[in-house]
Amino acid sequence: MEHIKEEKGVSIIDILQKLWDSRKLVIILTLIVSIVLVIPLYFLNKPSRLVHVGFEYNFPGVEDNRYPDGTLFDYRSLVSLGFLENIANSDPKFSEIDIEELYLDENTKISRQEDVLSSERQIIFSENRYHLTIPVKYFKYDEDLAKDFVILMLNQPLNYALDSYDSLHIINNVDYVDNNVEYLESVDYYRTQYNLLVAKYESFIAVNGNVTIDDVTITNHYVSFTDKISKMNTFEELSLLIIQEKYIKNFDNFASMIQLSINVLDDRISLNNVKILDLENVFSNLVAASNLQQAEGLLSNIIQLRLENIDLNKLKNDYSDMLDFIATQTGDSYNTPSLLAKINGYESLLTEYTDKFNDFQTAFYHNQTTLVYDNGSIIIIDGGFGNIVIALISGVFAFSLAVVVVLVKDGFKDSKFNQAVQKITGNGKKEV
Repeated sequence: MEHIKEEKGVSIIDILQKLWDSRKLVIILTLIVSIVLVIPLYFLNKPSRLVHVGFEYNFPGVEDNRYPDGTLFDYRSLVSLGFLENIANSDPKFSEIDIEELYLDENTKISRQEDVLSSERQIIFSENRYHLTIPVKYFKYDEDLAKDFVILMLNQPLNYALDSYDSLHIINNVDYVDNNVEYLESVDYYRTQYNLLVAKYESFIAVNGNVTIDDVTITNHYVSFTDKISKMNTFEELSLLIIQEKYIKNFDNFASMIQLSINVLDDRISLNNVKILDLENVFSNLVAASNLQQAEGLLSNIIQLRLENIDLNKLKNDYSDMLDFIATQTGDSYNTPSLLAKINGYESLLTEYTDKFNDFQTAFYHNQTTLVYDNGSIIIIDGGFGNIVIALISGVFAFSLAVVVVLVKDGFKDSKFNQAVQKITGNGKKEV
């Protein structure tokens, strides 16, 4: 039976004491060996370094893969060849990057993270969180340059989203009112703009609630607008005033417009007369055939068409009277300071609140439009985690080597200690 001969006179405490006495040598040797091993590992690992960033876009429509203006948002386009080329061409400092090789590299990729776990391990569904990786080697291992490139990449969709809010602005129909638009036509533009503003305010409040921007709520804007409008003449009152007083901007233009309207009325009256004649013939035949029920229905249609023609003829006579009035006038316009004050009041008020709504809506959407980095930053990681493990093993190896060197060195001075070291390293003599 084999057994190892027990060595007496040396304990583990003796060994630890010798290591402690030679601690400076152990530390120096560990550092030297570690540096010798780590430096080549660093350069071996350098080509595999990656820019890594987790991020989230927030803007209206992103959950449906749309920008605020309705155009398609495709997160995969961020690593497309055309997109990468546009980013590289946006700044001369990226001119030396081989974009095609960057595009073809398997580590240039983006993915969507759909399931996010909460602290309670519950799944939070989020479709606008993404992960992007870009190899650093195409930037000559300049990590800051690679980060700048990624920042430009990720800001591009964000800037497009911010710019797209301009397309959501309400068009101001008041801008279409010029010297060629008569006062009566102007009222139609004002009415259209008012209805549009009311619809937009109510829709915004219904969807987003009573939002506050700069200590002012959207409801405050809306109430202020409707309150000021209520103190002005109604659109119907303003139209009646213009017609009754025959307020005109340009007599020649207005006369042409009135004559065109008379022609349209004549056509409608003539068409109604033809319909009435046809219906009267059918009515006579139905009465002759004693089909009184159908005859009664036709009689109702005939009466309705005749009443419509009465109203059309009255309107035609009003237009004709206006033509007669225009024929007696000279100059370019006929109005009063009172009318101009009413017209200008509507134009100013509608323009003011159209701008206010657009500014408020834009500010609200800008506050909602963000790019959020995971952990608040872009990081650089090693593509090959095996090198990290090797580095750790190298450190352990360096320390172990330093310990052995110290023990062996001191063992030569102490034969008993030398025998103990031989036993530890497996070189002790065995006896049968």
